[in-house]
Amino acid sequence: MQTLHPDASDKAISVDAAYFFWKQNSQRVIADADHNSSKKEELKFRKGDVLTVQGRGVSFSSYARARNTRTGQEGLYPQYKVHFHPHPLQFPNYVSN
Repeated sequence: MQTLHPDASDKAISVDAAYFFWKQNSQRVIADADHNSSKKEELKFRKGDVLTVQGRGVSFSSYARARNTRTGQEGLYPQYKVHFHPHPLQFPNYVSN
């Protein structure tokens, strides 16, 4: 894999994705494609929308629950249509004299 993708970190999926801990920071994902569904429980989004993941929708399924930051709508979304967007933390900058 390293010969095809020198940095394959964006191709890995966490095995802990099904577990969410109390007071955990929310995870953000970005839509890679539009999703329009006629099902009431599914989230509609456009390519480039940022979704805030709120938990797994159904155990052992490829759907998770999220909120679309653009529309405010909540619902289930197919995980194969998004990619993880890390949220960098601000660390203090210590300057030595």
